Amino acid sequence: MKAIFLFEINYWLRRPNFYIFFGVFLLFSAWMMSVQGGAFDNGTATVVTNVKINAPTALNQFINGFSVFLYFLLPAIFGASIYKDFQHRFHQLFYAYPYTKGAYFAGKFLSAFLIAFMVYISVALGAFLGTLFPGVNPELVGPHDLRAYLEPFWVYVIPNLLFFGALVFALVTLFRNNTIGYIA
Repeated sequence: MKAIFLFEINYWLRRPNFYIFFGVFLLFSAWMMSVQGGAFDNGTATVVTNVKINAPTALNQFINGFSVFLYFLLPAIFGASIYKDFQHRFHQLFYAYPYTKGAYFAGKFLSAFLIAFMVYISVALGAFLGTLFPGVNPELVGPHDLRAYLEPFWVYVIPNLLFFGALVFALVTLFRNNTIGYIA
């Protein structure tokens, strides 16, 4: 399992898809957070609320809102992780080596989970960077607390990522078709 896991991680880190996913969501979330902070309103925004844009509740809503868009990437990550072996008939070679099917599928799934989680982390990183943009109203930004950025992941993102990732992974594995993952 370890060899398959490391091979898949190395594969994803050499592909431009991972960096495109990471960069797009990092930049888009940073831009959205800076817009919430009034960075592009030419000083005309007024503070009408006591809620800071980086408060735990606001960050929870922000990260969960972005996770809806990230669910569309799951077939591109989880599905592609297993489908590329079926597409090139490479899975038969893996069964010829001393790997069990469980180790093969576990290595594939866990590597896809880690890659998807790293893409999801880009949203929290972008939210943090967005509060540092020039022009963001300092009255709308509270003190930074790492726990406020990570808590939505433990409560909402990771369980949903595991559930929907497993669903997509299982469907693509059973039907050997990545289109099924996108439909699901």
